[in-house]
Parts: sequence; C-alpha cells; structure tokens
Amino acid sequence: MKKAGACIILFITVMAALAMFVIGEAPDQTGNIRASGNPCEGEGSPGHCIPPDYFKDTKPATPLPESEMITIIISQKSFDRFSADDAPGILTIPVSYLDFDGNFTNTITAPTWHYEKGLTTGERIAMIHMPVTMFDHFITAVNGNKLELPVSGFIRQYDNLSDLYAQIEPPGLIRNMPGVPDNT
Repeated sequence: MKKAGACIILFITVMAALAMFVIGEAPDQTGNIRASGNPCEGEGSPGHCIPPDYFKDTKPATPLPESEMITIIISQKSFDRFSADDAPGILTIPVSYLDFDGNFTNTITAPTWHYEKGLTTGERIAMIHMPVTMFDHFITAVNGNKLELPVSGFIRQYDNLSDLYAQIEPPGLIRNMPGVPDNT
C-alpha cells in the first residue's frame, strides 16, 4: 500500500509540474510558443503589440480649461441639414457657415461659446465641443471646404438650451438668452 500511495503522489506531482509548464508556455493564437514573458517578443508576436512597460509611468491628462475649448451651438434644423444620408454619424459643415461674425453670436464673458443666430426657446440643439487648437487644425486641413466631424466624438444633442444649461453652465452665461431659465 505504501508503494501505491507513493506512486500516486509521484504521479500527481508530475502532472502538476506538467500542467504548470503547459500553462506557462501555452501557444498563442498562431500556435507558436513564446519563451519570453513579453508578449511583444519572440516568434509569433503580433506586429501591433504594445509592450507592458509602455504605460508604466502614465498619468491622467490634465483637463483643458474652458478658455482653450470652443463650443458651437447649432439648431436641430442645421444639424439635420449638415447630416449626410450617405455618411451616417458624420456632420459635414461647410467652412463658410462657420463664419462666427456672420452666423453666430457670443458674449465678451464667454468668447469661446458661439450660438447660431436665430435659436428659439424650446428648439432642439446640438453642441459641438472641442479644443480650439484641434478646431483650428481641422479648419486648416480642409482648406476652406467642408469640416467633417464624427457625431459620437464631438457633438451632443439636447432638447433645448435649458436642457443644455441644466448639465453644463458656460462661463459668463447671460441669463436672458433664449431658453435660459432666470435663476437670479
């Protein structure tokens, strides 16, 4: 009985060692076994691999102050006009429409917030929001043609200005603008 017990213990020990070896040296999706602990090295490593140390010293980005952001508020009518049927999820705005002096208003206290002229109380709106440097780069890159923006990345839609202001209060907000509740 002692011999059978010793054989069983030896068998279990060998199986455990074999299992650890197989798990530690498991083949990747291509069937290759990498000897390195770094998944980016060795035969069969993917060409798009990010090494584990890449993110070791990263810190969260410092949010940009509102003065370095641009906010453009347009009506749902304009949003629908600039939404192409052949490119769902993309807002295509002619650069000429983004003439802030001709088509938009803003205030001295909130110079980076541009409101489409003619917005009415209760009207659905869309807010385009991004860093000013990015906006300037986009405008330069399209060379006076049309600015194309993914809706999911840069645009939020609201039922009206009151709905927007319930979630975001722009700096220097003037409370007598259309759709803005007077809480003073």
